[in-house]
Amino acid sequence: MYTKEQKERALKEFERLGSVQAVVTLLGYPSRHTLYNWYRNKIADIVDYHGSLDKEYQIKQKYINAPNHPRNPDTNLKLDSIM
Repeated sequence: MYTKEQKERALKEFERLGSVQAVVTLLGYPSRHTLYNWYRNKIADIVDYHGSLDKEYQIKQKYINAPNHPRNPDTNLKLDSIM
């Protein structure tokens, strides 16, 4: 697991250098795949909530699993959407 500061430094170096391999060589971390994921999340403005139970995360989870949104809709709803 990387700290927030490590992620920010890696992303700043990536923007400065423009090369994932150069950042990995310079800093010694993270893997190319991880850096690509961090950059995609930054561009998409996705916040990493891993291990966090702050209020904003709980609100988002509440709407994702709302009781009025069925997990498995009935067959009629599926057929209506196809036709």
